Amino acid sequence: MSFKGGDYMRVRWLGEACLEVIGEENLLIDPNYKVKPAVIPDRILVTHEHDDHLDPEVIKDFNQAELFAPDSVYNSFDLQGQAVTGGDIIDGKIKVLDCDCYGSEQVVSYYCDSLFQTADTADFPEVGE
Repeated sequence: MSFKGGDYMRVRWLGEACLEVIGEENLLIDPNYKVKPAVIPDRILVTHEHDDHLDPEVIKDFNQAELFAPDSVYNSFDLQGQAVTGGDIIDGKIKVLDCDCYGSEQVVSYYCDSLFQTADTADFPEVGE
């Protein structure tokens, strides 16, 4: 993924575990933030169902964005989106990997163009090639 009109992406930490990625596609990862995003996301990626990693109201505010999350998110909240699990690849660009987080039913991490969001875990998988 590259920044719109350039050869790089811009990553902003918005508080808690939330990252905003501004690029050819705009991503919001783990949407529970202290600072509002600069752009409207095309996709929202959630690592797991803990409330420090997602605010359902934020997701509803950006209802035009595609939502990707583990089943545990959809089982815990009234949200609609695509369930993901380790091994999935989103649009040929974003690699989904299984990982572990204490007290969570299901956790994934996301790897996209050298950016690796591992959620809360210190025990995360190898990205591979």
